[in-house]
Amino acid sequence: GENFSLAGLSADDDYILNPMWFDDVKVREKLAIDLWNEIAEQKNSSLKMSGGEYCEVIINGKYEGLRLLQNRIERKYLKLNTGDMLLKGQNVNPSAGRKLQEAYEIIYSTDEQAAYDVMEGFFTEQDFSNVDLENWIDTQLLILIGNMKDNLNYKNTYYVVEHENGKETLSMIPWDTDMSFGVYWIDGSGFSYAPKSVEIIEYRMEYEALKTQYPDLDERMAKRWGELRETVFSAENILGKIDAYRYMVLMSGAVDRDFNILGWYSWGGQDTLENLKVYIEKRLNILDEKFNL
Repeated sequence: GENFSLAGLSADDDYILNPMWFDDVKVREKLAIDLWNEIAEQKNSSLKMSGGEYCEVIINGKYEGLRLLQNRIERKYLKLNTGDMLLKGQNVNPSAGRKLQEAYEIIYSTDEQAAYDVMEGFFTEQDFSNVDLENWIDTQLLILIGNMKDNLNYKNTYYVVEHENGKETLSMIPWDTDMSFGVYWIDGSGFSYAPKSVEIIEYRMEYEALKTQYPDLDERMAKRWGELRETVFSAENILGKIDAYRYMVLMSGAVDRDFNILGWYSWGGQDTLENLKVYIEKRLNILDEKFNL
């Protein structure tokens, strides 16, 4: 197909129409995207999460509902060079003994074997020497603030391997972040906002290995948390975004129109704007405590 630009997003011929099904207030995915992309902008990094703009879909005159229009994350979107690689994590759990081919999907690489070799070092041999530590820390902090259970175990993450001056760097971009900012399924008891859970990054296999390599890892994370709390992760910035998005989808009538089509809410009315804001405030306090801010 031909590339064209929609809603101010990068020109593309293959957009995603995200229905945001697990998010009754319809703001989470856009919030995660905009927070990550603000961090990327601050660092002058091209490793952005997919852009996201609200739209309503009508096909042949039939209303199909509210969607988040997104670019796909691929080579041209990330401005990757020929020798670079892009992989996407499937549901990866190192202890499950999955083959690399099951653990990662290659989105772009001129050398399939080389791409799997890089991930073998990371995934199986636990060699984290090529990890971009600043990017790793930012990824973990976003996962932490959103309590993103779905982004653990290397699932819902893009892996970017860049080659420059004979050096290989492995970076991450979070992806598919709708189960976030409080939306938390607890087996047997249904929905819970679970703002207190902060063990989330210690689950990741590279946490201990990186700590061996960088004994001051926890201090670095705390320092970065402090920096981000002044800017991107300030309560004012996060709550301001939530209000702006919600105003957009509510005042336009889009949420009501979408509900008339769908006819149900994923969490039975428990997921409200008020609850989400309470979650954000509690979460920031808990993480401030964790990082001694």
